[in-house]
Amino acid sequence: MTQNRPLNMLLLAGYMKGERFMTQAHARGAKVYLLTYKKLLGKPWPREALADVYAQPDGSDLASTVKTVSYLARTLRIDRLVGIVRTSPDHGTAYDIAG
Repeated sequence: MTQNRPLNMLLLAGYMKGERFMTQAHARGAKVYLLTYKKLLGKPWPREALADVYAQPDGSDLASTVKTVSYLARTLRIDRLVGIVRTSPDHGTAYDIAG
């Protein structure tokens, strides 16, 4: 928890990976948000562990992703930004962006 509120984690997933990470983060009290591609919305994400799911158009480039994250940060206090990478099935890389 961060200052009497749950830790907000935004996970960026371009593949169907990280389900165990999401579930464990939620179980430990974090509010977990997912940003993925539109084509992956129908995948069996652990929805019970996710506060919300956002999608960007398939094939979006890095600049578009940065703009999307920036837009979300206008209303969502993001404490951790986690990239779910293909080479790491259940572990992400967390970056503390809290000021």
